[in-house]
Amino acid sequence: MTLPLPLVPFEQLMLVDDRPAYPMNFFIRLRFTGRLEREVLSAALRAVLPRHPLLNAIVRNVGPNRYQWVGAACPTPRVQWLNAFSTNGFPHALPIDLFSEPGLRLSVIEAAGACELIAQFHHACCDGLGAIGFLEDLLLSYAINSGTLVGSVGLPLVEPKRLRHRAKFGLTAWKYLKIQHQQIQSPFGAWDFFAHTPVPLLPHKPRPATDPPPVGFPAALSREFTPQQFAALKACARRQNVTINDILARDLFVALGRWKSLYAPCHPADRLRVSIPINLRKPEDYRLPAANVVSMVFLDRRPKDFTDTERLLWGIHRQMDHIKQTGLKLTFVLCLRAVQSLPGGIARLAAVDRCSATSVLTNLGVLLDNLPLPRTDGKLTIDGAVLDGLDIVAPLRPYTCVAFAAFTYAGRLGITLHYEPHLLEAQEAGALLDMYVEQILGSAGQARPVCFWRPAVPQPRDAGTTHR
Repeated sequence: MTLPLPLVPFEQLMLVDDRPAYPMNFFIRLRFTGRLEREVLSAALRAVLPRHPLLNAIVRNVGPNRYQWVGAACPTPRVQWLNAFSTNGFPHALPIDLFSEPGLRLSVIEAAGACELIAQFHHACCDGLGAIGFLEDLLLSYAINSGTLVGSVGLPLVEPKRLRHRAKFGLTAWKYLKIQHQQIQSPFGAWDFFAHTPVPLLPHKPRPATDPPPVGFPAALSREFTPQQFAALKACARRQNVTINDILARDLFVALGRWKSLYAPCHPADRLRVSIPINLRKPEDYRLPAANVVSMVFLDRRPKDFTDTERLLWGIHRQMDHIKQTGLKLTFVLCLRAVQSLPGGIARLAAVDRCSATSVLTNLGVLLDNLPLPRTDGKLTIDGAVLDGLDIVAPLRPYTCVAFAAFTYAGRLGITLHYEPHLLEAQEAGALLDMYVEQILGSAGQARPVCFWRPAVPQPRDAGTTHR
């Protein structure tokens, strides 16, 4: 038996940081030309869910600041089928209560010869790569059940028993002491995070935690770069000996600074902070079911840093390279482990009423590239339905009112912006995304516009929530 399992510190943070007004949920939307068969999808779901125990589980409180994963009485989620696309891009979603239901919901929308599969995940169950692993299983199982694949093709090996080691990260006592020494010496350690408070995108008062999510949740906008534009960006990264993620982080800072100069000018002493998830999976961890094997790093910059974009890029590259090459990538999860033993535990840390990040940037890398499925123009084809693209919506929290997700599918770079509709109108959020895209295209030496997927309908502001 895999369950019950205690929640590890990162999972506990995602649980206690979850608020009705700011659900710690993320979404992945798969956009198809063609349709999906209900019976085949249901059979595929029944086949793959037992392989991912944390998506079959609910949470039980077993003591002060102690929680446990246990099996759900009705583990298989109901798939909601809709026949009309939402004018907001996504159908309105409600928070997931892990104490009463598993952390996975699925919706399918079919209309006008197109189809969307929308998966809503609670972040306590898994990170983005864990969710993609589950969806890869689901697509592969669908292909097998539909007859798209015949012969000896089966689902890849997963090892649910490895979930018991999901938060050990291969640390020995010596490695742990070495990381503590690096923390003391490094300017990028935990002290830098706690000693400074960044500014939000807009000065505002967060909504009461017990309020429901705003109408139109999740509010998201997406852009997709052509293969030629993305190839130019990769060539730019190679020429400068930096990573794509370094460029995306640099360009996000520049876009945030430019946007704030128009809508909410910064004080010279202000710090903008971008929170970046870091994948901690080792090669053997890719046999894990859906889970959180992730940490967070935080990049702080002041407005003056945005004037010299080359220097900004190299500063980000050096910082990220230093973090990856040392134990500093584990700083966040090790701090959570330490806080867990203090009075109030992780819940006390999550309750702090201050801005922890101006924005989030998560880059999931190349997705769905290794699935053994037929392709049309590089895009997966399953029983006649072509997977045209994806959208990935990262969660928001109080004061962090914008979050960006980047990924690559079929040779195309996609970027999704999740924003607070009570604080930002769709045009303002779109202006920020346009500035970000323009900056990326400038880095790539490209000037052509990119695709815009289903713009959201502008939402009215809630009176009294914005202070400019």
